[in-house]
Amino acid sequence: MPRPLSTCLLLVLTLLACRTTEKTRDQRTLPPLSPSDANTLVEGYLTDTLEEAPAYARSLGLHEYDGKVMPVGPAAVSARVARAQAHLKRLTEVDWSTLPDPQRLDLELTQLHAQQTVFALQDRLEHRRVLFYGDQFDVSSYLVRDYAPLQERVEALIRHLDAAVANTDAVLNSLDLVQARSHLITAKIISEGTLEYLSGDVVELSGPALQQDAGLKARFERSHGAAIAQVRRVMAWIEQALPKANEDFRLGETLLLRMLQVNEGLKTDLTSLRRMAEEDFTRNRAAFEEVARRIAPDKDVMSVVAMVANERVPQEQLLDVAQKQLDDLRAFIEENDVITIPSADRATVAVTPPFMRYNSAFLDPAGPFEKAKTSYYYITPPDPSWPPEKQLGYLPYYGDLLATSIHEVYPGHFVQALHLDRAPSRAQKVFGSYAFSEGWAHYTEQMMLDAGFGGGQDRLRLGQLSNALLRNCRFLATLGLHVDGLSVDQAQRLFQEKCFVDEGNAQQQANRGTYDPGYLSYTLGKLQILGLREKFFAKRNTRSLREFHDWLLSFGGAPLALIEKRL
Repeated sequence: MPRPLSTCLLLVLTLLACRTTEKTRDQRTLPPLSPSDANTLVEGYLTDTLEEAPAYARSLGLHEYDGKVMPVGPAAVSARVARAQAHLKRLTEVDWSTLPDPQRLDLELTQLHAQQTVFALQDRLEHRRVLFYGDQFDVSSYLVRDYAPLQERVEALIRHLDAAVANTDAVLNSLDLVQARSHLITAKIISEGTLEYLSGDVVELSGPALQQDAGLKARFERSHGAAIAQVRRVMAWIEQALPKANEDFRLGETLLLRMLQVNEGLKTDLTSLRRMAEEDFTRNRAAFEEVARRIAPDKDVMSVVAMVANERVPQEQLLDVAQKQLDDLRAFIEENDVITIPSADRATVAVTPPFMRYNSAFLDPAGPFEKAKTSYYYITPPDPSWPPEKQLGYLPYYGDLLATSIHEVYPGHFVQALHLDRAPSRAQKVFGSYAFSEGWAHYTEQMMLDAGFGGGQDRLRLGQLSNALLRNCRFLATLGLHVDGLSVDQAQRLFQEKCFVDEGNAQQQANRGTYDPGYLSYTLGKLQILGLREKFFAKRNTRSLREFHDWLLSFGGAPLALIEKRL
């Protein structure tokens, strides 16, 4: 229906007024910000941020935050939002458009982080969800690395437990009484793991220090007992909340797009996201089916998937096979000029400690400020209490393990961490991007085979494409769950039917999508990097992988949209 003339006139006058206001604002003369003042502004924001997130600070290797936990409760949340908003306001009061890097990039990173804080606590109200407090009783950072004498680390662990116990009332009083079922189920799993960890591994690993100091042992036992009681209390709250649970986990289109803007500096629209997700899925699915036909022309795709998946690496050979893969990958990278590996340090392949067996294989890297620099590539064995067929099914096949070794170590997360150590500023070492980190690691899985590693073996390519399809389905599931009204059960079927994911993992992936919509970042980041690589090649008149990769990783883990500006 045509708009009335009065309505059209009002729209025109409003647009003219907006443009006049924008012109006036743009013409304001703002005081220029000097590089030294920019550094002061950034450092002040960094200090506040690390005080508010001491667990993250410890993961970076900043052990002056040992023994501290996140401030909680209404006053703490209001203070965090107010500090973020004050930082954003200060950035509008000065002209930093002509600053050089690293100061300009540092300010862009702090601006995004402040926006993330406001989005999480004011728009999303994440502090009202039990998952927000999942690391309150996580004391693993004190026990995994020998950054200080054990007695000193146990002292910090005790202070941490005392602070977490003191926080529990405020945590429980902050929570919405009705929460999404998938969130509660995940929180229950985390709490059960925390209780098992505190009851067993923490006592065992702290033992040598406790045996040497009776006073320390007495304080540990008091704090440890109180912590156990409070974890049980949280678990009881979850059990009481489960019967009232709902399915209210959806972001909706507006908040999903806002999430990408504040997390990744990416301004996009739903149509573009759908096209990106569908096109990459279609490419990878067609390539997967083609490779499967080459492996066994007389079998259907599902039969080939089952056949290859059953070619398991024997459990007693897992560590040796993973180590051989790492040696071969590093040699290939150095011989073929894929990327600079800026250190002689190597990741240590090890069996996953019992209290960290929440994933089949992963990297536990040393933070950029860490003194104990060993990074661990953990391989998790199947639980010996499982039936033999389940144990066998848990073991990876060679191509799948190779994709994981590339993703986690060479040249994925481990090599990125080595470059992060050399980032030009503290802000670039502290503030990272989900899409950069996971997009980089995922990109390298494809890039290494494209560069010739493995000699074009179809089984290796099938492993790479299998991992790519899993990430494709995460992208599709995010859009389905958070925009299109897809149920968790429907998302599970999507993983099973479109991406060849087994039932157990499909269920876990569908649940994860309800509380981690950012897991679309694996594919999103990979596609951003591929696009940026072509622009880099055209702009610099080169096809050198090393030149592009070294340039890309020179920005720490900054969002790719910000890095693209530097091109």
